[in-house]
Amino acid sequence: MKLLAVAAAAAVLSVCGGCNSSNNPGKSGNSDTAKGSRPASSASPTAPRTLSPVDLCTEAVRYWTGEILDAGSDKGFDYQEMGLSDSQYETVRDLVAEARRTGQRPTEGDTAKRCRAIARASSSGAPSEGGWPG
Repeated sequence: MKLLAVAAAAAVLSVCGGCNSSNNPGKSGNSDTAKGSRPASSASPTAPRTLSPVDLCTEAVRYWTGEILDAGSDKGFDYQEMGLSDSQYETVRDLVAEARRTGQRPTEGDTAKRCRAIARASSSGAPSEGGWPG
């Protein structure tokens, strides 16, 4: 039992060995980091990947279309649970119906085309149909 506790403590220390004061405010880091110099083992930071609204829509619609088609049935999630707009949700439903009818999954190009249409409609400033209060 003591051996397990020692192994767990060693694992925590090895993982936290790369921790520094900038990652853990209020905690002391290694002396080099505390002095402001960069540890030799640290990788240079990379910028996060930024997606356009069309790319975000395409990825979300493709994901949920695939989830529904792979499951064989709709799991009953509404558009909010999926993190989609009403237009994106309607696109998912249309693509799933089309895939079931034709036996072919939608292409990324077709999905992107539909998402570009959603982006154009939402940037036009015109109100969408329906909505609350209806």
